[in-house]
Amino acid sequence: NIPEIESSVRLIEHTSGALGKVFLRREENGKVIFYAEQTDVYLADPNIFKFFSLHLLSGDAETALKQPNTVVITKSVADKFFPNEDPINKILTVLGPDLSREEASVTGVIADPPKNSSIQFSVLFSLQITKISGWNIDESWSAPWFKTYFKLRHGSNAADVGKLINRLAEPMRKSESQLNMKLAVQLFPFRDYHFFRHHNTYTIEQIQFTGDKRLLNYFGILGGLIVLVSWANYINLTTARAIGRAKEVGLRKVSGASRKNLIWQFFLEFLSINVVSFLLALTMTQLLFDVFANIIGSSAQWVFWSSPVFWAIICGLIILSTIISGVYPALVISDYKPVKVLKGNFARSQSGVVLRKGLVIFQFGLSVFMIMSIYVISKQLFFMQQKELGISVDQIVVIPTSELDKSVGAINAFKNLKMKLEGTGHFKSFSASMGFPGERSARSLVFNLSSDASKEAKSFESNAVGENYFSTMGIELLHGRDFQENQWSDSTKVIINEKAAFILGFKNPAMAIGEKIRSPDAGSEFEIIGVVNNFDMDVKVEAAGELFFATSIFFGKEAVYRMILIKLSSTDVHESINIIKDQWKNLLGNTPFDFFFLDDYFDTFYKQERQFAGVFGFFAIIGIAITCMGLFGLSLYDTSSRNKEIGIRKTLGATVSGIIWMFSKDYIKLVLMAALIGIPLGYFALKEWLDNYPQHITLQIDAMLIPMLLMCLIAVLTVGYHTFKTARINPVNSLRND
Repeated sequence: NIPEIESSVRLIEHTSGALGKVFLRREENGKVIFYAEQTDVYLADPNIFKFFSLHLLSGDAETALKQPNTVVITKSVADKFFPNEDPINKILTVLGPDLSREEASVTGVIADPPKNSSIQFSVLFSLQITKISGWNIDESWSAPWFKTYFKLRHGSNAADVGKLINRLAEPMRKSESQLNMKLAVQLFPFRDYHFFRHHNTYTIEQIQFTGDKRLLNYFGILGGLIVLVSWANYINLTTARAIGRAKEVGLRKVSGASRKNLIWQFFLEFLSINVVSFLLALTMTQLLFDVFANIIGSSAQWVFWSSPVFWAIICGLIILSTIISGVYPALVISDYKPVKVLKGNFARSQSGVVLRKGLVIFQFGLSVFMIMSIYVISKQLFFMQQKELGISVDQIVVIPTSELDKSVGAINAFKNLKMKLEGTGHFKSFSASMGFPGERSARSLVFNLSSDASKEAKSFESNAVGENYFSTMGIELLHGRDFQENQWSDSTKVIINEKAAFILGFKNPAMAIGEKIRSPDAGSEFEIIGVVNNFDMDVKVEAAGELFFATSIFFGKEAVYRMILIKLSSTDVHESINIIKDQWKNLLGNTPFDFFFLDDYFDTFYKQERQFAGVFGFFAIIGIAITCMGLFGLSLYDTSSRNKEIGIRKTLGATVSGIIWMFSKDYIKLVLMAALIGIPLGYFALKEWLDNYPQHITLQIDAMLIPMLLMCLIAVLTVGYHTFKTARINPVNSLRND
């Protein structure tokens, strides 16, 4: 209805499984031939292949998804379910969210999406249906599951189109008046889609988030810092070796070489070193690229060979590196006076000393920043992993019920399995639920107090839970009572957490007991019978933890119990799992058994942070090591040019330790001066990084003091090596020329 929109397509994640996973079956004559758990399973409009320019390997893109109960699969899925067969017109079966059977005919095979594609899928079911779980998909404007993509005609403005879409969404106006809240459709440009993370949190559509631009920025900054440190280090090392090349320059000038000739000679030397360094770096990158990609959990491939931009950047970097790192040494060395040099009157330039010390301060400052970053990142990661969540996820086995036959049902399977396992002594408690803390598919419901219906309704993350859910999950019941085993008696009762009580307006959570809340959309009322403690499912998200709990009857069907939760009491985990497997097979026959441990799933929340900390720490250490090399070069220059001074001091009674301290204190001063650069830089950069996490550590004095002290120790050890070595030389050898 909007002329500015050229075309559109919709995608919706299949809802039959937990954690974005779906069990697909291949059946023949009523028997399961093959089944597998599949991720990235979606329902799609028929024009998706034309919209995204996707090429089918077999089948007709125009008609593949035009009819209901049709499906297009990727090449990898076809090879798995139909090895050495043509999958076209073969049948795949999946249990629906209400345990109904869905059979779909394979009408096409498509190549697997590239790993770096923003849209990932393995199976595409036809979206040519009018209802999903009782919802009319063409009328439910507030349904949160859809991702709708559309192309604008040339010259159209996205903001104006957004206003037109919201005018069309008039059915939402009715909900607005009931809920006392403003509802709107939000648009987002596809060019930013790859790095899109809604409100910095997890969303129910796995397709929505595929990258984190902040991490790329941090690694880019770190790479730039290492290059800057390397340039400063190279200048220091080159000028430290200048004394050894002074006589060479003097002889070349006496032989007729001009300063211009010498500058070009040194620049060619620096250029050749940079080219060789690039070839070495490229070789190392080629050899270690896959290893690095595996470490950071990436499936990236090396594709730069064919990129002209890559080679242009590399050539520019080589030229820039040659100029920046070579201009000062070339000008300084080529300016040596042959008369002074060949007479042995060559002395240190005070301006050169100041510049070199300035470069060391710069290196120290960046090193303090990198040490401070490693310290703070590690501390934040430890905080996230050790923080009390308010729930206990240890030794909880989660069994998805996606593959249960309708004749069995989730509640019957749960009760029968519980009865068989209770007497074994391996299990502490049992429960069932629609979801669990941490799962992205939590259901959002809108409520307000019945006693004050004029107030704006609030949205609550909900969960349908069975008996003993709170004790199984280690969630403390603070006020009121738990649900009874007979769920029908509590079909109009709900339990909330402390946060929900405050959102509803209760100053004391205990005051919520006995009060009633209402759903403005449905007009139904529900009594609050209990309040549990607040808990977090992930400290990286703002709205952590469910706020609202009800029985499965509340949602109108037992199929919302999508998983069974079992708390182990035995330390022999392997034996406990085998017992569950045996009883599952005895009770449910060939129904696929799938499980995972809840603490393992929670651990994946911080996988990205661990990878980031590890990679950042590794390259930061490389940067610090390069700084030490620069410091090593400067101390070499200082000690070699002050050999006679050290010899005289030893002759007059100076000790080795006294000479080491004389040199070290100068570098400690440099570290303290560098800290004035590195610490403020680190404070503001790390504060910005920490602000990305709703729950984070605070930057205290230890985050500034420890990196500075550690850098002082590194400086003393690096300088002390050369100073100790020079101070041990017999002063006779140092002074024999005088």
